[in-house]
Amino acid sequence: MGQLDGEFHVTNPNAKALYDFVRVTFDSPDSVKVFTQTAGVATGMIDVGGPIDPLWLDVLRAAGKQRLLRKLIAAIQADPNSADPEAQALMLELLAEPEDVIPAEAPPPGTGPTAAAAVAAVAAAVNAVAADVYDEGLLWKDMPFIGRDSLRESLKLMVPPAPHRSLLVIGNEGSGKTWTRQFLRYLKENGGSMQLRPIDMSLRAGLPVDERELATLVADALLGKEPPTFDPTAQPEAVVSRMRTWLSGELEESTRPIWLVLDGFTPKTATAGAIQLVNELAQAAANGELGPVHVIVLGYNGNPALTAAALCEALAAPTRDEVKEFFARAALALQGTQPADAALDQLVDRFDARHGPLATTPISRLGPLARQRALTLFRDEP
Repeated sequence: MGQLDGEFHVTNPNAKALYDFVRVTFDSPDSVKVFTQTAGVATGMIDVGGPIDPLWLDVLRAAGKQRLLRKLIAAIQADPNSADPEAQALMLELLAEPEDVIPAEAPPPGTGPTAAAAVAAVAAAVNAVAADVYDEGLLWKDMPFIGRDSLRESLKLMVPPAPHRSLLVIGNEGSGKTWTRQFLRYLKENGGSMQLRPIDMSLRAGLPVDERELATLVADALLGKEPPTFDPTAQPEAVVSRMRTWLSGELEESTRPIWLVLDGFTPKTATAGAIQLVNELAQAAANGELGPVHVIVLGYNGNPALTAAALCEALAAPTRDEVKEFFARAALALQGTQPADAALDQLVDRFDARHGPLATTPISRLGPLARQRALTLFRDEP
């Protein structure tokens, strides 16, 4: 299929060129709304009034998932403000591709030989990482990580020099939020330069953590020191504000690539003040106020619109195609080859009949069952 008939991946040089063009040329939310309405792109999960760079990225990705990317680019190409010759050439070239064309990793039109070689080298490096790490279905050839293609893409966009420094993962109990921590650890152990600092409240017993205790945990995780002194009579909002300002100053000159992972902060495990501090940390990181620190919130309970510069992923049950892809990846990892497509279809049908329906089975239950089935079928026993 053509490059406009699948999902939008900004690591593709042509996709990156499109993204750079639209975010500069159409830099108002109103113009974005016109294009999404013309193409019929659903934007219910997108903050259409937020900063233009993450807004365009979210819209392009949503259009790809909804198979409306071709319509969206056609609307942009026809706009009178899309007069840039290189952008016009690229869009016309992509729109002319028939659906059976294999996407090419070609550099954007107009790049010289040296620039083209550099773009190709960067793209090859990113794709190699994706093939070796980001696309894994069985982490450590044992732990299942089914689907989550959009989440995997967001994590790519968190790696420097990409500008994103905050990721909000939304999902109900059993949706697999905490498994994202295992995927982060897998990325770290397979070449990632980040320093992971998890603060996990998912198993919290007793009184909920409050903003003062959380401030102590965060200061220790990021700086190895105590937080500032808070007025004993200060309200939670004042403590949160003081902590955010203090952290911004302390981290201004930092060069440590720390990823703070906040997990399990719910009304049962954390006070309103602590949850507010979680939200403020995510917002501060997204705005670049915490130096090189990245913040990932698993089980985000705030309003994504208040953290518009952050990436936002809503976890859902895996689709049939994602389960099929998991078994294909598992077979490749465990035995070096993949079954025929028809055999994979039969495998998924039987798995669905026995353990499904896939659409309503929590991933916390589905994942271990899929793992056991994959190990039974594909592990090469001595």
